[in-house]
Amino acid sequence: MLKCILFDLDGTLVNSLTVTFDGFNHAFQKFGGKLHSPEEIMAHFGPGEREIFGKVLGDEFGEPAQAAYFEYTRERLHEAPLFPGISEVLTECRSRGLKLGIVTGRGRESTKFILDHLGIYDQFGCVLTHDDLSSSKPSPEGILRALEILGEKPEDAVYVGDMWMDIRAAKRAGCRALSAGWDIMHNIALVEVEKPDVWFATPADFLSYLAAGMRGIPARKGSIRL
Repeated sequence: MLKCILFDLDGTLVNSLTVTFDGFNHAFQKFGGKLHSPEEIMAHFGPGEREIFGKVLGDEFGEPAQAAYFEYTRERLHEAPLFPGISEVLTECRSRGLKLGIVTGRGRESTKFILDHLGIYDQFGCVLTHDDLSSSKPSPEGILRALEILGEKPEDAVYVGDMWMDIRAAKRAGCRALSAGWDIMHNIALVEVEKPDVWFATPADFLSYLAAGMRGIPARKGSIRL
């Protein structure tokens, strides 16, 4: 029986990747680095922001580059809205009594100011970030810890994410892996290698699936497009 839904943040709930990429490049250049393509930046995803800057620019630039990135991102939060339809998804989840959580590779500070800006932080019973964990996705640590905090079992939960590491982490945790295919940077070829249980093209598709399948998530193999 479905009791809990855990979400990734960027590219799943929030249309924030363009601002994120621009923010990384702003900080890279400010501290002597080169411009990176979105694909090059995404290749570093997993560790938190400070760790990424330290790896690319050198450890001594990790914290100041992160601070520059935060400042830039805060100034452009108005350009990082919820994806159309996500508010309705969250409303449907709450109306059905589902427990909600977030497990993201972002650091704690940027996660908090994004969710506060959107006014949805308090809608989640658990928000875990890179700073709260010892290992990043595709490790299942974050998902398993979130479920422990929420008091639910993996078999009664799903994890929704847009990237291949989200799907792998969900499967390693023992819960259903649902693929969010609505961000412009979503790479379906990489995701399909991980065999998500269900693939959704839009939040509206996900909403329809929730409304129709609340007695449980069917045991399906491979990607399913609605």
